[in-house]
Amino acid sequence: RVVVTEQFLGAAARSEDAAAMLADLTARGVEVVAVQAGDRLTIGASELEFLWPDRGYTPRIDNDASLIALLRIPTGAGERRILLTGDATETALGLLSQRGDTFDADIIEAPHHGSYNAAGAALVRVTSPVAVLQSTGARRGTDPRWLDAVGSSAWLSTAERGACAAWIERDGSVRWTTFR
Repeated sequence: RVVVTEQFLGAAARSEDAAAMLADLTARGVEVVAVQAGDRLTIGASELEFLWPDRGYTPRIDNDASLIALLRIPTGAGERRILLTGDATETALGLLSQRGDTFDADIIEAPHHGSYNAAGAALVRVTSPVAVLQSTGARRGTDPRWLDAVGSSAWLSTAERGACAAWIERDGSVRWTTFR
């Protein structure tokens, strides 16, 4: 199963490459499912709740229609959460924030590969994660503007640390490692 947005399906109607990819997936028997804010998927004992984009949202740029989702994981110490932000930029993050949704996350994916913006920094600050994962190149890997937002969270940047991983144990503890 491949999960996409209605915005992606609309863009695929105008993009030969995206249309070819969808046709290839269908030919291989892969189910393509469009999701939007409010939709949920069950993954084992966990639940993935899509927070963004809203139904009918028309992005100025494709990145602003990136899926943002919260993975809720039951543990022995109660629910733990991982926030996935995709390639969402300041516009999408700001609109999500304006809706008034509040949530904590134990692990968060740095928004837009850690390209600094005020809305992304605010999101990291309010979620108070144990770990922030940033998949990026050297140009974005050491932006000091993130320091205030990160606080005591572990900032795990692939540009500085190589491959990084963070996970939640059955007992509810958050662990992370790097491979450099």
